[in-house]
Order: sequence, then C-alpha cells, then structure tokens
Amino acid sequence: MVTLRNFGASQAQVIVGRGSFTLDLRGRPAVGRPGPRSAQSWLAFRPAALPIAPGGKAELEVIARVPPRARPGDHHALVLLATRPSRVGGVGVRMRLGVRVSVRAPGKVVRRVVVQRLRVRRRGPGRSLEVTIANLGDLIETNAVTVVLSDRGRVERVPAAVREVLPRTRAILVARYSGRLRGRVLARVEVDGVARRSFRLRL
Repeated sequence: MVTLRNFGASQAQVIVGRGSFTLDLRGRPAVGRPGPRSAQSWLAFRPAALPIAPGGKAELEVIARVPPRARPGDHHALVLLATRPSRVGGVGVRMRLGVRVSVRAPGKVVRRVVVQRLRVRRRGPGRSLEVTIANLGDLIETNAVTVVLSDRGRVERVPAAVREVLPRTRAILVARYSGRLRGRVLARVEVDGVARRSFRLRL
C-alpha cells in the first residue's frame, strides 16, 4: 500500500504507471528498459488514477502477480506516479516520481557476494577507499563492508557506505579514510564481518 498526500492548494490528478530501473556502479538510479530481473510486467494497481483534494490523501494498492516459472529471488520495478499538468504562473507544470518496489519469487536462492577490487583515490589530505563488489546471487544485498588497514602492528577499521546492490550486478562502495597510516599497507576487505580478500595498497 502506498499513501499519497497533496500538500498543494489545488486538486492533484495522479496517474499510475509502471516501469523498470537500473543502478549504476555508484548507486545512481536510471529508468530503463526491462531487464531479466525486472518485475515491471508483474505489477497491477488499484486504482489506476487518483484525484487528491488539497490537503488530502489517497491510498494506492500495489499488487504483484509472480509468474509460475519466475526465477527464484528478488525482482525489482518502479511504480510511476505522474500528475496531470497544472498551470503555475502561465507555465504548464507536471510532476513525476518513481517508487522502487521489490518482489521475491519463491524457490531456492543463491547468496554470494564477491570482492573484486580495492583502490585508493586521493583528494587533498584525505583518502577514499573504493571497494568494487559483485552480487552473484539472487537477492538484493545490503552488506556491511569494512576495510581493515594494518601496518607494523597498527590496525584501523574503515567502514564503507552501505547501499543496495541488485542481483547479478556490481557496485562501488566508498570508505572515507582520514587516519595517519601512509605508504604501503595491508588492506583486508570484510563483508558482513567475514574476511573476503586482501590487497596491498599505497596510502
């Protein structure tokens, strides 16, 4: 169920549609054509259009019908909400936004996250550690990724930013480092507290 509120001074006419999206390596979404993991064609809505009075609200029911032979695991889509053009100061204005949804098809699933790369980006006095991971499994993953730096007995843990990684895609997660280690260090990448891969870096 999606709840919509109209904070404007005039009635809003909202038209409901469906779409697909992708995430690039840095998590930026883009509306695109349906891929193998798209649930776009599975979605239905009640109602398909909603008039919302000024200061009022309306509820939209989202229904997913999973095909019998759907691949087990998570599939994703967009609920697209668009208002009919209204005139503001003589200019036609139309709003459009997308609500991300995921649908899980039943069956046996695989969970596998692989660390592919770790590199350093220097920006002024600070450092950014960029971890490239691949989600080779069937579920949307939100993993806690930490880079553990060590040199001559000194150890520092640097957590990376957390975000969703869609099934069968790659992502770059960034850990901001402002510590004092410099030169050649050993870097161990942990995913959900489990060491996955080690690298030699120059900070």
